Amino acid sequence: MNKRSITIAMTVLALTAASAWADCRRKINLIPTGAGMSKDISGTAEVRAAGTAQKFKVSMDAAVRNGAIFVVRANGQLAGAVTIQLGSGELDLNTKDGDTLPPGVNPVCSISTVSVSTPAGVAVLNGSF
Repeated sequence: MNKRSITIAMTVLALTAASAWADCRRKINLIPTGAGMSKDISGTAEVRAAGTAQKFKVSMDAAVRNGAIFVVRANGQLAGAVTIQLGSGELDLNTKDGDTLPPGVNPVCSISTVSVSTPAGVAVLNGSF
């Protein structure tokens, strides 16, 4: 192998390793708090990254009125909101769809904690990746 071939091979390996390190795919069940249990709330959180595409999704079911809003935080930072319709709702942030990820969500692979609360700040779901 000549010097140029070795340099190209090392560059390809470095880029492949960097891309693989940034990729992730994890899903967790969120744990209801006492307030969450009283409203029969359950949910999941999911992170995915592949190359430059990133996705953060929180799905939840709740025995509350249509239009009820819940606040989602990732790593303590505001990520967005879930509006419940017919007992379920989700926050789905996806860069492939043109969504911009808020600071606490970007990069998704660095999310360690997720919490869901009422607009008044009462926690209903929590989880850790």
